[in-house]
Amino acid sequence: MDLDALVVVHTPEEAGAHGLARAAELLLRSGAFGLVVVDLTGGLPRSTAWLGRLAGLAREHASRVVLLTQGEEGAGSAGALVGLRVVTRRERRAPGRFVLDHRVLRDRSGGVAPRAEARRGPWGAA
Repeated sequence: MDLDALVVVHTPEEAGAHGLARAAELLLRSGAFGLVVVDLTGGLPRSTAWLGRLAGLAREHASRVVLLTQGEEGAGSAGALVGLRVVTRRERRAPGRFVLDHRVLRDRSGGVAPRAEARRGPWGAA
């Protein structure tokens, strides 16, 4: 991913999750983005039609959509159209040192091998 070409889109808070999904739809519809990341940690839109639109637009423009959600392993995902669902747990090993453990809950592509990763947090992280 070219961070020099990164575009961040903010939506009004009152638009909620529906506004985030609508913004993602407009970005995909433009065909100008190969990757769209949508932060849905505050909750998912009520209807599920948005997910089908995003999936169709991503296919049409050869793009990828990443939905960031928050929940436990047993919680429901964004829907049946989700091709890959990964839960990541972070465990502190020492001050500023972490291990990320990825668990694949759903993989329709068959190409992801989960593994644990040792990472260093930003300087000053406890």
